[in-house]
Amino acid sequence: MHYSEDASITKSIVAAIWIFDTLHVSFMCHMLYYYLIINYGNPMSLEYIVWSFSVSISISLQDVDLECFPP
Repeated sequence: MHYSEDASITKSIVAAIWIFDTLHVSFMCHMLYYYLIINYGNPMSLEYIVWSFSVSISISLQDVDLECFPP
């Protein structure tokens, strides 16, 4: 499908949302792997927030901002 009638800003917003969503999912997969595989049976690891969780939250906030308030 070709959406030649869409403005270039709309295409750019869709591409940015797609990239942010992909990054969000990959960082969440890393977080789950860290807590559920690497630190299986280690409840002390829950005291530490892995870096990918913090980055994922900031990326998802950027994504929500872009979806709710487009330029």
